Amino acid sequence: MKLPSSLVAVLLFACLACSAAELDLQGSRLVVSGMLDGSAIKTFTEHLGKGTVRTVVFEDSFGGTAEAAGAYADAIRASGVDTEIRGQCMAACAYAFLAGKAHRFGYGLQVNGVLLPVAARPTAAELAVRWRGEEAHKTLAEFTPIAAAAPIQATE
Repeated sequence: MKLPSSLVAVLLFACLACSAAELDLQGSRLVVSGMLDGSAIKTFTEHLGKGTVRTVVFEDSFGGTAEAAGAYADAIRASGVDTEIRGQCMAACAYAFLAGKAHRFGYGLQVNGVLLPVAARPTAAELAVRWRGEEAHKTLAEFTPIAAAAPIQATE
């Protein structure tokens, strides 16, 4: 059976995206790319512990393990740094990205995107109201423990 060329390209891209996390310190920015599998968490934490990193940049990270996502998020939260996305940030990366003090998407010609996993596929009725009114803040807060613990202030 011959696979369509578009499927082959998707499978090849998925294999390339599964590389372990790589760290690149660029001045006050720590660039993290690849899968958050926990292999670089010790070095990541050491960089943040020095106090010279101001922004963690996630660049084309297509997932990882829940344990690694939690470890990255804890280190980001403890250091109080900002987070940024360049390219794609999915699943474990999205969880770690949301732990930043402030969140940004990078500039340039790439398409930036974040994919937040949810426990179950939402119904049509849920999608109609999910990002509207007071519930919009509560939905995103589920992914960030600090935000979930802090009460939401109503603005008038």
